[in-house]
Amino acid sequence: MICGEKINLRAVERGDLEQLVRWRNDPEIFRGFFSTFPLSLGAQADWYEDVLRRTDKKLFVIEAKDGQAVGTIGFDHIDWKNQKAEFGNMLVDKGHRGCGYASDATRTALRFGFEQMNLNRIYLEVYAWNQEAVQLYQKSGFEVEGVLRQAYFAEGKFNNTVLMAIVREDWRARGAAGSSGHKGAKV
Repeated sequence: MICGEKINLRAVERGDLEQLVRWRNDPEIFRGFFSTFPLSLGAQADWYEDVLRRTDKKLFVIEAKDGQAVGTIGFDHIDWKNQKAEFGNMLVDKGHRGCGYASDATRTALRFGFEQMNLNRIYLEVYAWNQEAVQLYQKSGFEVEGVLRQAYFAEGKFNNTVLMAIVREDWRARGAAGSSGHKGAKV
């Protein structure tokens, strides 16, 4: 368990797959992902088996302190040699938005990435129209590094994406190592 102030992060379990499919297929959540097609339970099960074997991907379930699963967050394309990873798979169930879970999960995952995974750079790509997410990431210390023009086709048009990143020295300079109130991660 990786502990934050309002949430805990834990590994995805087989029993989470149906909930993951429901979240990912919710139209409001689906539009923020770079996926093209709805997700089936079979495809989610195949994905889960693949993730268990991989060392370049870590996905967590976000749990409220009462143990209720409220979303997901994780790291993709983990490059252990160059100490960098893509931050993503962020979603918070619609019924739990506005509770501070996304902010706390982001801070908690960053702390884990920098302190436990020994990452030096954490980057992400987000739709430019998703200003709520861009602001969340900026509040967490990510800086805009650029815009990819017309990078993804979705909803009948090409969409720009914003590239953002945070490096360990900037994260430390912000005092973020202790920003979630917990100095380490229980793993």
